[in-house]
Amino acid sequence: MMLARDTDLVALSLADWLPDTIEALGVRTFPVPLDLEPLDLGMAWHPRNSADPGHRWFREHLASAVLSPAGPARRGACRA
Repeated sequence: MMLARDTDLVALSLADWLPDTIEALGVRTFPVPLDLEPLDLGMAWHPRNSADPGHRWFREHLASAVLSPAGPARRGACRA
C-alpha cells in the first residue's frame, strides 16, 4: 500500500481490507470494473517443517489472516 501511495502505480486489495491503514495512508479506493474469477491460493513448505511448532504457528496465522480479512488482531487472537 505504501508503494501505491508514493507512486502512480495501482494496487489490488480485498474490499474493506485494512480500512484504517487505507485512511491513514490517504489512499483512494475504487471497485475493480471487471468481473474477476476467484483465485485459488495454497501454501507449500518443506516436509521437515511440518512438525516445527513455530512454522505450524505461522501457517495457521497466515491461513487465518487470508481466510478472514479482518485478521487475528481484529478478533483479539493476537496478544502482545
